[in-house]
Amino acid sequence: MTKIACFGGSFNPPHLGHLKIALTVLRQEHFDEVWFLPTLSTPLKKNPMASFEDRLQMLELLIKPYRKLKVCTIEESLPLPNYTINTVRALHSIYPNHHFTWIIGSDQSVQFSQWKDHETLLTLVDFMVVVREIDETLHPAMKVIRIPGIEQFSSTNIRSGKLKDTTPEIIRYIFDHELYMESIARSMVSERRWQHTKQVEKLALELAAIHHLDPHHVRVSALFHDCTKNWIRDISTQWLMRIDPTYLTMPSAIWHQKTAEAYLKSLGIKDKVILDAIGHHVVGQKGHPVSQVIFIADKCEPTRDYDPSQELALARIDLDAAAELVRQKQQEYIQKEINAKSTTSD
Repeated sequence: MTKIACFGGSFNPPHLGHLKIALTVLRQEHFDEVWFLPTLSTPLKKNPMASFEDRLQMLELLIKPYRKLKVCTIEESLPLPNYTINTVRALHSIYPNHHFTWIIGSDQSVQFSQWKDHETLLTLVDFMVVVREIDETLHPAMKVIRIPGIEQFSSTNIRSGKLKDTTPEIIRYIFDHELYMESIARSMVSERRWQHTKQVEKLALELAAIHHLDPHHVRVSALFHDCTKNWIRDISTQWLMRIDPTYLTMPSAIWHQKTAEAYLKSLGIKDKVILDAIGHHVVGQKGHPVSQVIFIADKCEPTRDYDPSQELALARIDLDAAAELVRQKQQEYIQKEINAKSTTSD
């Protein structure tokens, strides 16, 4: 019989820990294949999920280099609410010559008594529990496999901004399809900075609609334009030393436009429109509509302590002229601050 290890879960999104588990089980336990089974819904979890199709596509990106890792979409065809017992019975019906083993985590093992028809399940499939420590108290009927290091990875971490818990291909997919954007962007800044970011996003999307710009470019640029604003100075300095030391001669108030662009590049983001808009949002960039929209929205959103009505009225008609006016007002404001400090010091 063909030996299949089944790895069910929400994979919301899939991460490097999932991949490490699948490859370890495949090689160490000598299975013919490991099948990932994304759920349509997860009865014991309350986190909002990306669509089934998005999670399926991210799994395909995760396993693409490995021919013995597969994605099984059987749960897509099963009625809701679905439970593991229904999936197992459907698999036995479709694949009578396969022997299935179910991979679960130690947290799921602890909850196993809450699973629907859990006693029957034990008679239909073998269970393998992945643990961090071998002395964890687990169900006696389940085989235990210890895989060190997997605890550092989690889908929650990724949704909270720890994006390097997954692959560059999946990170690009997340950004391209705007998955978890709010939670990721919010995790990178202070609460005060987040309120500013949301106002920039709102105003930028209003201007984008007027000027028929791609809302995806505008939204992602707005959400992440200040993603490194709250970095400590030493971290910003280290990044600038590596990517563009000449920036260190410029006012530190503009450093974050360069570090934010570089940080997104380091995650594998390649969209030049987004990168340019973020990389020029403090000083502006002539001739690039999305960059101009982010520049204007950043300076004119309603939490700023001055009246931007003249600039916004112009921005609804002519982005070039509005960006130039904003730049002029910005220089006047900076000069006023310099003069005020000079007077105080005298």
